[in-house]
Amino acid sequence: MSKNTIIKGALILTLANIITRILGFVYRIYMSNLIGAEGMGLYQLIMPVYTILI
Repeated sequence: MSKNTIIKGALILTLANIITRILGFVYRIYMSNLIGAEGMGLYQLIMPVYTILI
Protein backbone atom coordinates (compact mmCIF):
# COMPACT_ATOMS: atom_id res chain seq x y z
CA MET A 1 0.00 0.00 0.00
CA SER A 2 1.26 3.38 -0.85
CA LYS A 3 1.22 6.30 1.53
CA ASN A 4 -1.25 8.12 -0.72
CA THR A 5 -3.98 5.46 -0.37
CA ILE A 6 -3.61 5.41 3.40
CA ILE A 7 -4.05 9.19 3.54
CA LYS A 8 -7.11 9.01 1.27
CA GLY A 9 -8.64 6.29 3.43
CA ALA A 10 -7.99 8.24 6.61
CA LEU A 11 -9.54 11.36 5.06
CA ILE A 12 -12.67 9.45 3.99
CA LEU A 13 -13.07 7.96 7.47
CA THR A 14 -12.58 11.37 9.09
CA LEU A 15 -15.19 13.00 6.87
CA ALA A 16 -17.65 10.15 7.48
CA ASN A 17 -17.14 10.51 11.23
CA ILE A 18 -17.74 14.27 11.11
CA ILE A 19 -20.91 13.86 9.03
CA THR A 20 -22.22 11.14 11.36
CA ARG A 21 -21.61 13.30 14.42
CA ILE A 22 -23.36 16.30 12.84
CA LEU A 23 -26.38 14.17 11.92
CA GLY A 24 -26.48 12.72 15.44
CA PHE A 25 -26.32 16.22 16.92
CA VAL A 26 -29.19 17.46 14.74
CA TYR A 27 -31.23 14.35 15.63
CA ARG A 28 -30.71 14.92 19.36
CA ILE A 29 -31.84 18.55 19.06
CA TYR A 30 -34.97 17.48 17.19
CA MET A 31 -35.71 14.69 19.66
CA SER A 32 -35.14 16.98 22.64
CA ASN A 33 -37.64 19.47 21.27
CA LEU A 34 -40.10 16.65 20.58
CA ILE A 35 -40.05 14.77 23.91
CA GLY A 36 -38.75 17.40 26.34
CA ALA A 37 -36.29 17.24 29.22
CA GLU A 38 -37.98 14.39 31.09
CA GLY A 39 -38.15 12.25 27.96
CA MET A 40 -34.47 12.90 27.22
CA GLY A 41 -33.58 11.83 30.76
CA LEU A 42 -35.46 8.57 30.30
CA TYR A 43 -33.85 8.08 26.91
CA GLN A 44 -30.37 8.53 28.38
CA LEU A 45 -31.16 6.03 31.15
CA ILE A 46 -32.38 3.35 28.73
CA MET A 47 -29.93 3.84 25.85
CA PRO A 48 -26.91 2.05 27.44
CA VAL A 49 -29.04 -1.01 28.24
CA TYR A 50 -30.47 -0.96 24.72
CA THR A 51 -26.96 -0.73 23.22
CA ILE A 52 -25.75 -3.72 25.27
CA LEU A 53 -28.76 -5.78 24.20
CA ILE A 54 -28.12 -5.02 20.55
